[in-house]
Amino acid sequence: MFGLFKPQLAPDGPIAFENTVEIDASAGTVYRLLDFGDRNNAHRARGDTVIDLGGGVRFELRTDTMPDVNFCFAVTEAEPARLYAFECTMQPRVGKLVSSREMYAIEPMGDQACRVTQTTEAEFVEG
Repeated sequence: MFGLFKPQLAPDGPIAFENTVEIDASAGTVYRLLDFGDRNNAHRARGDTVIDLGGGVRFELRTDTMPDVNFCFAVTEAEPARLYAFECTMQPRVGKLVSSREMYAIEPMGDQACRVTQTTEAEFVEG
């Protein structure tokens, strides 16, 4: 019917997503959840394995939910309690996703609250 169910092609270039949320936790607490090198990292807390491959800058994540995929992270920016950004690729690649870049900007809102803006850019196989 008029191409309604026709497959849609991915646009050229990255696709950007942004979301902002207020969290009832300090900026430092939220930062530690994001930081792959921190023992309090959220992935570690869920039981995933995080391996430091390069001095706190390169990491590999393995998760039971996708046991055949290695998630490779390269930290691009890290300012404690302020900003955490990284690039991610998957080995082997899953679907049409080539890589993603995520940035978490953290704004303190007092001692026990903060605002986090997550920006994600996803790069897909052309076409």
